[in-house]
Amino acid sequence: MIYFFTPYDFDKRMYNAWNQYMSMIDTNDWAVMMDGDTLLFDADFGHKVQGYIDRYPDTGLFTAWASRSGTSYMMPEKRLAGVTNMMLHKDYAERLWKAHGYGVQEMNKKVIGHFLCMQKKTWLQIRTDVAKRTENHKIFSVDCEISRAVLAAGLKIRLMKGIYVLHYYRLKEGVSRKKQLR
Repeated sequence: MIYFFTPYDFDKRMYNAWNQYMSMIDTNDWAVMMDGDTLLFDADFGHKVQGYIDRYPDTGLFTAWASRSGTSYMMPEKRLAGVTNMMLHKDYAERLWKAHGYGVQEMNKKVIGHFLCMQKKTWLQIRTDVAKRTENHKIFSVDCEISRAVLAAGLKIRLMKGIYVLHYYRLKEGVSRKKQLR
């Protein structure tokens, strides 16, 4: 089973939100954690994510392309970062799926948390490390620390090349606005 969550904690303790959501699922289940400002374009998104899991079950963490990101290597087309026409993003998502389907790219560095998919047994394996890494963090960088913990555990991070999400990522406000992260 795959569960889709948008983690949120009123005290802005993102580790606590992750841990709470992961505690609700069974060990062999998977959870997708998505930022609150993301959008999937495919009505069959669950089937597509399951297809990746079926093809790459040894993955520690899956991630997806984003229209906007704090790390440029998470964006397939940087020119789309300022595009406000959703239909252009929808068309681009369809083109990516047609071009890459279930293709993946291994990531050997931190990834950003707009879309993270992990099996609970992986979470149980890295949870203590993530708790230590994020002890003094609230929202900012918890996703990066999760990905670093996955890599430190010797697990693979795979980018799902056929999945693209619209990530608002402070499009109107500007990425330097970080008031909500403190």
